This record gives sequence, structure tokens and C-alpha cells, in this order.
Amino acid sequence: YKVLITLIDKTKPKSYRDPIWLRSAYLEEGRSMADIATEFDITPAAVYQWLTKHDISTRKRGER
Repeated sequence: YKVLITLIDKTKPKSYRDPIWLRSAYLEEGRSMADIATEFDITPAAVYQWLTKHDISTRKRGER
């Protein structure tokens, strides 16, 4: 058997919840939801939820 363990740094600030940081990263820097999600060990769907919660318009799929 093989057991995989993933360690998550819970001390890392959750910047993706901050509307100013998220707007800057997504709209101004052009980062993708997947890229932001990878940085914080969350899913792109979670990033999408925070974008919609903060009324940040999302791009169409594949658009930069």
C-alpha cells in the first residue's frame, strides 16, 4: 500500500479572500483561477466563489 500525505501551511495568509488583492491578481496581473488556486492549495472553484462574492467580473474560459 502507498499512503500520500499532503502538508498544508495553515499560517500562510489567505490573500485570495481579500478583495483588493484578488482583484489585482486576477484582473491587473492576469493570473488564472487555477494559478491562484495552486498558490493557496485550494480549488479553482473556491477562487471563483471568492471572485463572485466580491463582484469581480470573470473572464471567459481561455481568455487572458
